[in-house]
Amino acid sequence: MLVRYVGRGGEQTTAPSSSQGPERLLAEQFARGEIDEEEYRQRLATLQGAGQATDGQARPAAGTGAR
Repeated sequence: MLVRYVGRGGEQTTAPSSSQGPERLLAEQFARGEIDEEEYRQRLATLQGAGQATDGQARPAAGTGAR
């Protein structure tokens, strides 16, 4: 693995794998500076709300005050 890393001039490329969850990938984008905090929070709220709808109806994101 080290040879592979050094062989590319120290540039490490990683493709998203199925073992990484979408929230982790989003956090990595934020950490790399690819998205700002506002976009990170909006996307995170969307991801967290996506699994809550079981009857086909959209649900407001947690903490929005909608009931």
